[in-house]
Amino acid sequence: MAKRHVVEYFDKVANQYKDMLNELKDFENECNNGLVEPERFDNFKKIIEPLKNNYMTWSYMMYLLNLPNREKKVKIVKRRENKNKVPTCKNVEDNEKVLSSLRTLK
Repeated sequence: MAKRHVVEYFDKVANQYKDMLNELKDFENECNNGLVEPERFDNFKKIIEPLKNNYMTWSYMMYLLNLPNREKKVKIVKRRENKNKVPTCKNVEDNEKVLSSLRTLK
């Protein structure tokens, strides 16, 4: 099985999972409106559990598949991820202004 086949299958599983989430949301709204009994909603959750587990397994496999093999590249990728997570200030003066404004609030 080539990587492209794995990616195609994962896309199918991901689309099924998204459709299932939409159906679950609709079913939950109907349950809240009283159109569907809560027991049927619980049964529906039990029925969709294998689909959820399948999606989680394939997501983790895709994560592992897309990890770089070289250690140097792993560091670069992690650095890129951290840049996106942590906002940076342009200079030290901005930091001092924010700290002084926080001190005055106390």
